[in-house]
Amino acid sequence: MKIEEKIEQIEISMGKAKKDINLMKALDRLGSNPDFKEVILDGYFCEEAQRLVMLKSHPSTQDAESQLSIIRGIDSIGILRQFFLARIQEGRLAEKAIEEDEETIEDLRREDLV
Repeated sequence: MKIEEKIEQIEISMGKAKKDINLMKALDRLGSNPDFKEVILDGYFCEEAQRLVMLKSHPSTQDAESQLSIIRGIDSIGILRQFFLARIQEGRLAEKAIEEDEETIEDLRREDLV
């Protein structure tokens, strides 16, 4: 494979990494937004999670349908939180990958000059 083809492949990879970084930064900005913090971080992830856990043990919600609905609610909180955490982790990994890719491109260009 030619050096220019290698560089092109690396640049394509860097494009995906930049999207991951942008998503991570968007989540960071959201986390700083007071409305998002109130509604999602505090309201959904904390207060709603606590409400559902307490509801799970309430005598009036012991039937199978209620229990299933509560479990789905708890699961949905975990799934969304995991989605956010995964995007943040992917963004951090992408930042490192871009640094490495930039170094690799520089090395390949130096090799091409030799």
